Amino acid sequence: MEQPGSVPSWRQAELASSLRQCWQTSNPTTPSSRTAAIVQCFVRALQSSELRQFRPDAIWTALQNVYYLDEAQSHLNSYRNGGSELDLIEGLYSVRQGWVRSSGVALEKAYEHIYNPTLSSSYPPVYLVLKARIRRDSVGRQAVNLGIDGIGEAREDDAYLVTVDPQERVHVFGAVQIKASVGDRADQGGPRSSVMMELGYFSAVFTLDPMEVGRSPSGMLVHPSYIATVNGTTQQQNAWHYVYVGRNANRHRPAPPGVYSRIKEVDLRNQPDTFDHDCRRAATDWLSHGHRIPVNWT
Repeated sequence: MEQPGSVPSWRQAELASSLRQCWQTSNPTTPSSRTAAIVQCFVRALQSSELRQFRPDAIWTALQNVYYLDEAQSHLNSYRNGGSELDLIEGLYSVRQGWVRSSGVALEKAYEHIYNPTLSSSYPPVYLVLKARIRRDSVGRQAVNLGIDGIGEAREDDAYLVTVDPQERVHVFGAVQIKASVGDRADQGGPRSSVMMELGYFSAVFTLDPMEVGRSPSGMLVHPSYIATVNGTTQQQNAWHYVYVGRNANRHRPAPPGVYSRIKEVDLRNQPDTFDHDCRRAATDWLSHGHRIPVNWT
């Protein structure tokens, strides 16, 4: 029996079939092509009108399953043809590690692809630039302080927010951590964010986790201590300016007022959204107030 509000199993099979077709059409054979295929299949699924009822995290999990099944097939065939159990275990482990390496970069590129068209057309223009790209000044202008002037680089920084002032000078005004789930390196992400905010930068997290759903492996968005860490308490500052979570289209009741004051839903299918709006405000305030915004900025 299907659970109330859940997606019927036949629709889940439809999602898996659509993603599998996209993956096989991409025919990825190298690490870089696998990363590109993950981006393409994820974005295409988000844009598909037939798959609109699926949450972004559900699409991501289904895509992970398609990746595993496709990449593991050759190892399973070798085992069926007389290969050793040790070779099978090592092969399946390599598949898992391949997903870890490819999917992290792919998710970052997917957010870059989704948001930059609307962010860059705003005023002031804003660019979500991946850390790997920022050293090359990908916004096409002379860099003033891209990633190293006063803020350093850290593993937890997945992307930087870049804007351009009226004199055409380029500045980093914020950093974004991009995670499939907020349980990924949450303990390390908070302290890095606190450093950025103390230096006057906008700091945010993206996660596919939907609000009020205890998604494995973490379920952090229903955990009171995590919510308190995000929002801040009388004893401690907020850990980020905002945590942007995937929109849960199947949630039929509003979030309790005040509980999620710094946790905001975004709609990856429709831009501009809350993140676009906040970035424009943050860039404007940062440029207007001596290249700083306060830790408790809202």
